[in-house]
Amino acid sequence: MGGGLQVVLRSCLDALRPRFLGLTLLSLVAACLLWVFVLALALDPVIEWALGLLASLDQGGNTADGVVAMLAGGWLVLLKLVLVPMLVFGLLWPVVAASAVLFAGFFAMPRVLKFLAQGEFADVAWRGQTSWWEALWVAVKASVVYVLLWILSMPLWLVPGLFFIIPVLLTTHLLIKVMSFDALSEVATPQEMQILQKQRGATLWSLGLICTVFSCIPPILLLMPVVCALVFARHYLQSLRQLRAAALPQPPKVWS
Repeated sequence: MGGGLQVVLRSCLDALRPRFLGLTLLSLVAACLLWVFVLALALDPVIEWALGLLASLDQGGNTADGVVAMLAGGWLVLLKLVLVPMLVFGLLWPVVAASAVLFAGFFAMPRVLKFLAQGEFADVAWRGQTSWWEALWVAVKASVVYVLLWILSMPLWLVPGLFFIIPVLLTTHLLIKVMSFDALSEVATPQEMQILQKQRGATLWSLGLICTVFSCIPPILLLMPVVCALVFARHYLQSLRQLRAAALPQPPKVWS
């Protein structure tokens, strides 16, 4: 975990370079336009639906009497304070998170790979054979699975602690799926991609978890699409370098 944190912090510093600040601004504008559109369409209906659901519970509770009515009233107040914000967040946040991950994969990753290829990974040859539509298919499939799992898991959020744990795990899984493919598609052969995507599961999850948690911090949130691209690109380029080095024939030993 310590090494993963170091990679993320280094990527945060790289994201402050002028070439990436412009990309961050572009991502912010694009995301704001999308989120405003989504909120304009979905926010009012979601709130009205949640309030209507609670109103129906209120009517059911009015038929109770005595202690039961008091307990029901207390639970309804708690539900109004917790359930409505939870439903609004639960139904809208997947769109926000998925859009940020997709932006990082399609727009930030190519520029990040070019930046790293001109510097610390100049020795890593580009041998990618993947087309853009394959990357699109991976991103769309991962996003659909993410949204479905998100919706299906929402009843579990009422369990204390799971309201934070489940969204973090699902977002991390989406991040790994999209970033792993996009980071390798331009530089690795299909065989190399298959090998690398099966390796280093714990390392990938530590990187993804750190990135996801950092995304919950408002100032850093603005940099996260670029930071995530930097983190996963740096990780996979280093892994690819090591894989190719291990595949090179070793010189014969000379006995003196």
